[in-house]
Amino acid sequence: MDIVKFDKKSVLVYVNSVILNWRNRKQENIDAHMEKRISEDEFMEKDLIASCYVDAFQSMRISLFGKTLPMGATDINYSEDISEYIKEME
Repeated sequence: MDIVKFDKKSVLVYVNSVILNWRNRKQENIDAHMEKRISEDEFMEKDLIASCYVDAFQSMRISLFGKTLPMGATDINYSEDISEYIKEME
């Protein structure tokens, strides 16, 4: 198990990475369903799980940094939306 260094940037990178991971898993699930590689029941279950994790980590990001990770973000180091906020916290 990885241990997250407890500084603002490390926590932000961790939260961003798990959000992106669950977004990717959700998209992979959609792709598998569209290609008929998984059943409807399996799709529904995996979609719900991924959605819940994305929502939970987005909620954590809002609580810690004041904003969600934008949909178009693909980099775990993304902080443009909260860079000023991080500076104020330092």
